Amino acid sequence: MGRETFIIKLKKMENDILALGSRVDSALTDSIECLKHRDKELAKKIIEGDDEIDNLSTAIELEAATLLATQQPTGEDLRFILSILFMNIDLERMADHAVDIAEITTDIADEPLLKPLIDIPRMKETCSEMLREAMEAFIRRDADLAYNLIKKDDLLDILNNQIFRELLTYMLEDPKNIRRANALLMISQHLERVGDHATNMGERIIYFVTGDFLKINPHKPKY
Repeated sequence: MGRETFIIKLKKMENDILALGSRVDSALTDSIECLKHRDKELAKKIIEGDDEIDNLSTAIELEAATLLATQQPTGEDLRFILSILFMNIDLERMADHAVDIAEITTDIADEPLLKPLIDIPRMKETCSEMLREAMEAFIRRDADLAYNLIKKDDLLDILNNQIFRELLTYMLEDPKNIRRANALLMISQHLERVGDHATNMGERIIYFVTGDFLKINPHKPKY
């Protein structure tokens, strides 16, 4: 395989990972919309659509594995492919969390929501911001943007703790609230995990751009 063909294949992988990120973001958005409106049809669409996401994720993984095996890339090319491989895993797992939220929504769709949704949509918006910034940082090779998105994970932790305390109050007030409160609590935890995966993506992008592992050297200045 010539260098020109290799570059074309790398560009296709980049386009595919961006397409996967867009699909995952849509699934997350739909998952909270179906929760807001207790929309079983939308929940079903999310669950069924996960197969397409899985297929795209598998195609990216196979292409990356093929290039690693046949081209033996080094330097930035190697970091690029490895970063896509790991980002691909995180995106696929984010999609799984969207499916989990849709399944929980299906279970409680016939009941009124326990409380108005305030912090859960805020968590979702923060997750989407982190995901979109990860995609932008990857396109721009911007380690600073990747580092900034990582810091947003603190807000998700704060919101998740607020939701836990509030829902615990509902459960203590009336045992009849436990089932619906627990459903919202699980959704909050799924969104918190989505944020963790977005954080992982930011770290992979920093590695790709700079060659440094953030987990090994978390206090390194600049990014």
